Amino acid sequence: MSIPMQSFNFNHLSVKDLVEARDMFHVHLMNKKNVVATAIGRYLIRMSEIDASGVHKAPKEGGKQSARPPRTLENSVVMDISWPCILVFVKQWETEKSLSDVNAQDVVPKTIYMPDGRIVPVCVVEAPKSEVTDDAVNVSKLHFPVNLIGGGFPLYIRSQGVNRVATLGCVVTDGHKYYALTNRHVTGQGVEPVYAVMGGKETLIGQTSGRSIGKIRFSDLYDGWRSDNIFVGCDAGLIEIEDITQWKTDVIDIGTMGELYDLNTLNIALSLIAEHPVKGGKRQPSLTGNVVAYGAYSSLVKGEIAALFYRYRSVGGVEYVSDFLISGRDGSSLKMHHGDSGALWHLEVSAEGNTTDYQPIALHWGQHEFIQKQQNEGYTFSLSTCLSNICRELDIELVRGWNLDNDYSWGKTGHYKIAARACEIVSNRKLSKLLMANQQNISFTDDGMLAGEMKEAKWGQFCALADVPDIIWRMTRKADEANHFADMDQSNPEVMDGKTLLDICKKTDGIDIDVWNEYYQALEAVDSDQSPDKRGALPFRVWQAFNLMVEYLKAGKVAEFICVGGTVSHYLGDACQPLHVSYLHHGHPGNEDEKKVHSVYETNMMDRYMQELLDGVNQKFSTPQIYTTYGTGKEAAVAVVKLMRKVVTNILPPEDIIDVYNQTDGRGRIDNMWNELGKKTIDCVAAGCLNLALFWESAWEAGEGDKLKAADLQAIDQQTLMDLYMTFSFFPSFKLKDPKYKQAL
Repeated sequence: MSIPMQSFNFNHLSVKDLVEARDMFHVHLMNKKNVVATAIGRYLIRMSEIDASGVHKAPKEGGKQSARPPRTLENSVVMDISWPCILVFVKQWETEKSLSDVNAQDVVPKTIYMPDGRIVPVCVVEAPKSEVTDDAVNVSKLHFPVNLIGGGFPLYIRSQGVNRVATLGCVVTDGHKYYALTNRHVTGQGVEPVYAVMGGKETLIGQTSGRSIGKIRFSDLYDGWRSDNIFVGCDAGLIEIEDITQWKTDVIDIGTMGELYDLNTLNIALSLIAEHPVKGGKRQPSLTGNVVAYGAYSSLVKGEIAALFYRYRSVGGVEYVSDFLISGRDGSSLKMHHGDSGALWHLEVSAEGNTTDYQPIALHWGQHEFIQKQQNEGYTFSLSTCLSNICRELDIELVRGWNLDNDYSWGKTGHYKIAARACEIVSNRKLSKLLMANQQNISFTDDGMLAGEMKEAKWGQFCALADVPDIIWRMTRKADEANHFADMDQSNPEVMDGKTLLDICKKTDGIDIDVWNEYYQALEAVDSDQSPDKRGALPFRVWQAFNLMVEYLKAGKVAEFICVGGTVSHYLGDACQPLHVSYLHHGHPGNEDEKKVHSVYETNMMDRYMQELLDGVNQKFSTPQIYTTYGTGKEAAVAVVKLMRKVVTNILPPEDIIDVYNQTDGRGRIDNMWNELGKKTIDCVAAGCLNLALFWESAWEAGEGDKLKAADLQAIDQQTLMDLYMTFSFFPSFKLKDPKYKQAL
C-alpha cells in the first residue's frame, strides 16, 4: 500500500538537498522521453485546484491522472504551501498510462529517493522550448545618453564587420580602476575599443579589459556543494572606462542601487522564488522574488525569480546551468531581447517608510523561450548569473554612488607598510622571531610592494592578513563595514551639548559601547542622514582583538594569535588615516567637487609616491623602540583613540587635506598634494606602525608569549590561516548596535 504524497512534509529540504538529488538523478531524468530541462525550485500548483478562497484542494491519491490537465507555467503558481522540489520540464505532457504502455522507463517519478533516506519531490511541467530566436537588434529602439552614461544604456563593439550591441550593467571597481560590467560574450577575452552614442555622436567610452569569466565548475563556484559534470554559465566581462567623469552610477529608471544582495552556500534559499496567492481563480501579485532590470533594447523590465540552477544545455557529457531562471512578472511573458545582454537584475526589498530598496542580485546574459500552447506564443525566461559570484571571481565591488558607500579604507600601500614595519620594530626577541617568520603572511616587504606583489591578491587564493578585512570580509561579513572607521570629530549642537566623540573619550569611561550607542542614537534622532548601520566602531574592534589574542596565546594557539593580530593590523592602520576618523571622509558634506578627496589622497597619491613613503617611514625608526605595554582590551582601545586624536588634531587635520586637494586639479593635483602633505602623511603612517607594534608587544606580554618554545616560533601554513579567516565564527564581526558586540569585549 503506497503512502499518499500529501502525508509527507518536504519543507525541511534545503537548496543543498535539491542540488544533490538533481545531480544524482539528472542523467536518469534527462534520458526520459520528452524531458528538455531541469531546475530546482518549489512545487507548482494548478490554479484550477485552488478554490475561490485561495485554499488548495488536494487531489485524491489514486485519482485518474488523465482527468487532470497538463501542468504549465501559464496555469500553475508557487503558493505558500509549495514544497521544495526538482522541476522537470517536458516538451509534451503525457499521462503515466500512455508512457507505460510504450516504455515504463519513460515515466518521470513523483519522488526521488536518496541513499540516506531523504525523499525529494519531482514536479513535471509542460514547457516546450522554441527552437527559433530573433537576434536582430533594431538600433532605432535603443535609448542613447546625451552627456552622461551609466547602467542600462547601450554599448557596442565592432567585431567581424558588425556592431555587437549589449547593455551596460553597472560601474564596478577593483580598488585601482573603474570598469563597466557587461557580458563576456560581448567583451570577449582580448582588448578592443568600446563605443556608445552620446549627444548624437559616436563616442569611445573604454576598451575591453580582457578580464572575464565564462563557464565555471559548479563545485568550484559553490564551495562544499558537489555536482559532478555541472558547469555554471557566468558570462561576465569588464570594460575599462576611458573617462570616469562621463559616467553615472545610477541605473536608468531604477536610480541608486541598494547594497549587493550577497548570496553564498550559507544563505541561498528557496524563499527567493516568487510566491503567489490565488483568489477567485486568478493569480495575484507575487509576494516574494520580484526583480526589475533595465535593458538597452527593452527598457524597464519587471520579472520574478522562477527557479534556481536551470539546466539549459548538455554537450559532450557536460551539463550547463544558469544560477537563476527569471520569468515575467505575475504570469506574463518576459519582454527581453538581444541587446539586453548585460542588464542588471535588482531584487525588490521592502525598506523603512514603506519604500522599496533595489538590491542588485543577478546579471542577465541570455534567454530561453518556451511555447505556451493555449496562446500559441513564446514565453520568455531570463538566464542570469548570481552577481555576488561575479564580484567574488573577478575581485570587484559595485560602485553605488560616488559617496554612497564611504570607502573607509587606506590604499593598500598604507595598510601593508604599517603591518610590515610593525613586525620589524617590536622589541621582544621571541615575538620578533615569530612576526618576522610570518611577515609575508601578514603583509609584503618594501621590495615586494614596489614590485607590485600586493596587487595580486585574488578571491580563492591566500590574502595577506593585513588586507583580509577589505578584500575578504567586506564581501562576506556585512557587519564588519563600520569597524573600519569612527567619525571622531562629528558634532551636532542638539546632541550632548555639541560634544564630539573626541570630547567624550577624553575620559576613559567614554570609551564604552553603551555610551557610543547613546551618542549615535541621539545623532540619528536629529539628522536623517545618520544610520544605525553606519555607527563607527573601530576602537571596539581593537579591544575585541586584544582579548582574543591573549586568550589564544595562553592556550598555545599560535596560528589563531597571528591571524587575529594580522587582520587587526588593518583596523589599526585605518586609525592613523585622518579621513577615516573624521566626518570629512569624502570632503565637506554636500560638496560634490570634494567627493574624490579620499581616494585621491589615500590611494592615488600614496601609490604614486610609494618609494618616498616607504623610505620616509623607515627613517623614523632608525633607533630601537622602547614600549610601555598595557594589559587589557580596554587599554588597547584607549591607545587607539589616542592615536586617532593625534592624527586629526596634531599631525594632519582633515581640513588641511581638503584645502590642498582644492588647490589644483588634473595630474598636478596628486603631485601638489604630496609636496604639501607628504611629510605629514609619513608621520601618520609612522604613528600607526608604532601603535601596532605596541599592540603586538602588549598582547604578547599579557598572553605570556615568552612561555612558547622555539619550535612554536615558525611561519604558519597559509592554508591554515586562510581556513581561519574564512570561518565566520573566527574573530566574528558585529555592528555596534548588536548586543553580542559588548559581550565579545
